[in-house]
Parts: sequence; C-alpha cells; structure tokens
Amino acid sequence: MNTKNNIFIFCFAIFIYLSLACAKNINSFIPLESRNKIKNETISQRNTRNLNYISNNDNNKKNLIIGTIINYSWSKVKLYFISLVKAQIKNCDFVMFVGGAISNETIRKIEKCGVNTYKIPKEVLKLKTTITNFRWKLYKDFLKENKNKYNMVFTADVRDSIFQKDVFQFYNSDKSFLGVFLEDGLMKNKVNRNWVTKFCGEDEFKKIENETIICLGTLIGTADKFYEFSNDLWYLIKNKKRVVDQGGANYLIYSKKLFNDSIIKNDNYGYVLNIGMSNIKNIFLDNNDNIFNYKGEIAAVVHQYDRKHSIASKMKAKFNDSYFYINNSSLIKERKSKLSRFIKTKLAIMKRMLHRK
Repeated sequence: MNTKNNIFIFCFAIFIYLSLACAKNINSFIPLESRNKIKNETISQRNTRNLNYISNNDNNKKNLIIGTIINYSWSKVKLYFISLVKAQIKNCDFVMFVGGAISNETIRKIEKCGVNTYKIPKEVLKLKTTITNFRWKLYKDFLKENKNKYNMVFTADVRDSIFQKDVFQFYNSDKSFLGVFLEDGLMKNKVNRNWVTKFCGEDEFKKIENETIICLGTLIGTADKFYEFSNDLWYLIKNKKRVVDQGGANYLIYSKKLFNDSIIKNDNYGYVLNIGMSNIKNIFLDNNDNIFNYKGEIAAVVHQYDRKHSIASKMKAKFNDSYFYINNSSLIKERKSKLSRFIKTKLAIMKRMLHRK
C-alpha cells in the first residue's frame, strides 16, 4: 500500500513540476517570429486611427465591419476574429450581433478582439425566418440609428470567412456604390435556381439564368447604399417563408429592381474571394499560407475557405488560439491563476492524505 502511495505522490510531483514550467513559459509555445512581431502591440495600438489610405473621404467618418452569429462556440468562429485582429484594419468599428446559445466566455473572447457585441433583440429572434434573412433587418436598423456615422460598410459570413488585409483600402468612396462579389458558377445552378425562382417565375428566371451567381456571404458599399440594399432586401423577404436572402438579392440586382448604376460586380480577380465553387487548381497559397486572388495578389478577405479541406487545415493552423492568447495578457494571467488554484487544491489534498497516515 505504501509503495502505491509513493508512486502516486511521485507522479503527482512530476505533474506539478511540468504544470509550473508551462505556466512560467506559456509564451514559449508561440512561434518566435509571431512573438517578436506582436509582443509590444496592444489592441488599442492596432486600432489607432489612420485615415491616409482613404482617398478624399470625410475624415470624421470611420468604416464599419458588421456581422451576426447565433448558437456558435468560440471554436466555430475564432478564425474570423483572430484573422480580423491580424489584418490590423484601421479607422474602423467592428460590430457583431450575437444571440442564442452563445456562452459568456465566447462573447468575452470576441470583445477581447476589439469587437463590440450587441444582443439580438428577442423580438427579432422570434421572427419566423433564419439568421441569414433577419440579419438584414439588424443591419438596416443599426445604420439608421447611426446615420452619417460611417463611410463604408463591409459584412462577411462569420463561420467561414477570414481576413488577410484591410478590405477598405481597395475601394474609393468618393461616389456612392454597392459592391457585390461573384462565385464561379452560373445562376442556372440547381441550388441557386431554387432560391431565385421563389421570387420570380421560370419565364423571368430564364432571362437571367446565364448570369454569374452573386454570393451574399460578402458585401461592401458606402453606408448609404448598404443601408438602401439592406432595407430593400428585408422588405422583399420578411414576409416570405422558406426563402434564402441570396435568392432575393440575385433577383433584385439582375432584374434591375435596384440602383444598378451604382453596383460594382467583383469576381475572384478582385480582393474578396468566394472559393466554394472554385477549382482548387485556381487557388494559390504562398509559403506563409496567404491566399491569392486570380490576379496573383493577396486577397483581403476569403469566404468559404472551409469548402476546400486542404486550405481549411492550413487556415486553422495559421489563425490558432496562440495568437489570441499572446495578444490578451489578461487571459494568460487567468489561465495561470486557474492552474495555481488547481495545484494548491491538489497539494492540500496530498497534505490531508499524509496527515491521515
């Protein structure tokens, strides 16, 4: 019996020693290059305002990146937020509507990335529609409440998008515009056809079936056009059952129901990629796992990266929790504190065991 106790105490002592070593050198698990690059950088420094890259814009207005998530754990959305931090987008507010079964821990991590979170109103969650539809109500209402505050607005699906650069630097807001992003596929694609024909008949659809699919997982525009689009799309879909927002958007744009003179159509030669329907041979990554557009330049945003398993695995390795924790000293301290409390508890138990003998 004494031999077993001695083995237990010896093994537990080794465990404590290794735990203390990990707590002391937690930063050693972060690649040296990443530590050197960001060791003196704080969130406030990353968000320092720099207006020089925007040509002839109102210097009093910021840009906005906005999104919506419900029922997701941190592991499902962390690539979006960690890549957002690494992209170092300046002169910008980050807003995320959250709802459903999202833990306080996930919300706290999102806010540690410099993102402002807003609870989705209960009356919105009760609407008989999906998050992909009611998000446009949230966006239009937010922009209405913050009228004249923002210059340009960008949104991307949170679960399957990553940031690599500041997307706003590639657009000039001297004139109002709405920028939509295309996929490598035609409207007559079976899935997309089903979505669009719920808003128009087959005869009308045939007029646009050879147009390129507009993906609504990403969208950019000046605040006025972004609001106008969100308002028109919500008006179209809010009372319809079992419809998808992308179907409504394609119908509005290709049927010329919107301000078509202000719409810019961007394909994968641009700086926002939708790669879900793309041939993997057309997607190039460099040695740092940066994803390039078809023109051979690093894309600002990549949507649907998880549709390509080889790319998804590289993105998960690139945008891992190590970067998040190294940039948030309070979380590192908390992990050390939890480890310290755990060790003290185990030592107290060992002492009681020894006294019983």
